[in-house]
Amino acid sequence: MRWTEAEYQAYLTQRRAWAPPAGTPPAPPASRVRPDRYRSETERRFAALLTAWQQQDVITHWWYEPCKGLYLAPHTSYTPDFLVSRSTGPLVFYEVKGAYIRPQDWVKAKQAAALYGCFWFFLAQWETQEWCFKEIPHVDAAARAAQ
Repeated sequence: MRWTEAEYQAYLTQRRAWAPPAGTPPAPPASRVRPDRYRSETERRFAALLTAWQQQDVITHWWYEPCKGLYLAPHTSYTPDFLVSRSTGPLVFYEVKGAYIRPQDWVKAKQAAALYGCFWFFLAQWETQEWCFKEIPHVDAAARAAQ
């Protein structure tokens, strides 16, 4: 099919009308904008606690989701919420949860503690307006071999 010059110009005019406007893209709706990088209000609250601990010299440093996926098994990984460095002792991973914990999250945290015994793993749970801490026990290699 061959177009005349007028048909071609009409096509280009119509096509330009379909193009998005030049400049910056529109901002996402306010309901989808997070004020910071945390995934939940509970994690934001725990970050505030860690900041207070750092100012009181209880801990030296802390990081939010510093390692994306500790390898647990093929196609299975675990991303701890926080990594905390103290002046003494091993590094501590914290899994932060609200009042309810899904079973698969608890299983992954226990498996990571068993596989990575060089770290300490703690569950920090926000219940009834206060933090409850529970150490996730790790099974050492000798105990695993005996099983």
